[in-house]
Formats: sequence, C-alpha cells, structure tokens
Amino acid sequence: MPMDNNSIDVPNERLKRLMAKLESNVLPIGRREFSKEEYNLSFSDGTIKTPLGKVKLSENQFEKMNSNKRKGLLAAMRLTLSDPIIILHDIRYNEERQANEDYRIYIKPIRKLWDLKIKYMISIVADIDGTAISVSNGIREKNRIIKLIKTTKSILYEKQCSIILQHP
Repeated sequence: MPMDNNSIDVPNERLKRLMAKLESNVLPIGRREFSKEEYNLSFSDGTIKTPLGKVKLSENQFEKMNSNKRKGLLAAMRLTLSDPIIILHDIRYNEERQANEDYRIYIKPIRKLWDLKIKYMISIVADIDGTAISVSNGIREKNRIIKLIKTTKSILYEKQCSIILQHP
C-alpha cells in the first residue's frame, strides 16, 4: 500500500514493526542456472512490473550480475522488484550529474535454502529522464537495512503481510 510519510526521522516503533515484517516474510532461495536465457525469461522486454509501476533494468545489469558474483541472485532480484516487502524513498548525490537525485530502494529479505541466516536483497531504482531504471542490485546485512530505514526520506510502499513479533 503506498505510504505518504514526509518525516525523515522514523519512530522506533515503526522501525521495530518494519524489521519484524521483513524478518517474518523471508524468501528461501535455491540455486538456479544463471544464463542470458534465464535472465531474458525473467525480464522478457527488459522491464518488470512493480507495486509502483514499470521498472526498466539498466543496459548492463546482466553483465554486472555476471561479473560481480551475483549469479545466484537472479530470482531474488526479480522477486524483490515485483513483490517487495517495503520500498523506501531516498535522495543521493550523483557525482556524474552533480545533482541530488531521487531513488527508490526495494527491499526483500532472503535466505539460502540450506542456511537460516537472513540477508536482505535490495534493488535501487533511479528516475532517469522520466524512466524508472534499476541501477543496482545486491545483498545487504541487517545493520545496513536498519540504517536505511532510519535515514530514509519516506516509506513509499509497505506490503500488507503477516508480522510475527518476537518478545525480548
């Protein structure tokens, strides 16, 4: 559900709720073949439908995943964009353009089938000349996700899903 939160400071209760929602909705991922054919099947026309509209993948996304040892993350990348748990709004300085730019950060918790450790798949989407483009995808640890949530400009989307609260 789209959110309208203009606060930069995320209250502690919201942080706890969002982290509980992330940790309650972990996607187990297995090994899959990484190939151009598999990539094209996942992103047939180089785009994917997200809760906030269509997102185009950057021209070199396949090559980046292939060279950066992210071959096992193809399904996680697709599901992070198509079915994220939360989407944050951030503003970052772009050195190349020498300007602040708006970014959307799609987040989905994942774990390997043979491992219980939770990691967080993120996809960073930039608005470039009026087109939403996924410019970066990767894994982040819990502390980085907490920092992103605490410092975000706003929460653009929060999936309606179950939360399992853990007591201290």
